[in-house]
Amino acid sequence: MYCVCKSDANPVAMQKAIDYACGKGADCTQITSSGPCFQPSSVVAHCSYACNSYYQKNAGMGATCDFMGVATLTGADPSAGSCKYPASAR
Repeated sequence: MYCVCKSDANPVAMQKAIDYACGKGADCTQITSSGPCFQPSSVVAHCSYACNSYYQKNAGMGATCDFMGVATLTGADPSAGSCKYPASAR
């Protein structure tokens, strides 16, 4: 399962989710301007990558995929091109 942000979620709430996930150990180097997941450069895409990275690293310790209601679990792999979403902790 992958943790992705809802496309209709509030952009401010999504940015808060990005800040939280990145501050708590998510691999956010992938969504920097030189990272493979920077494009598409949208808050929902960056939110999805950051939240999924955090979720995969912390689900074993009880983390959920909610992020104040902006994220949800999906079975569909959101990876595209050179941007690969982790499907498990690594």
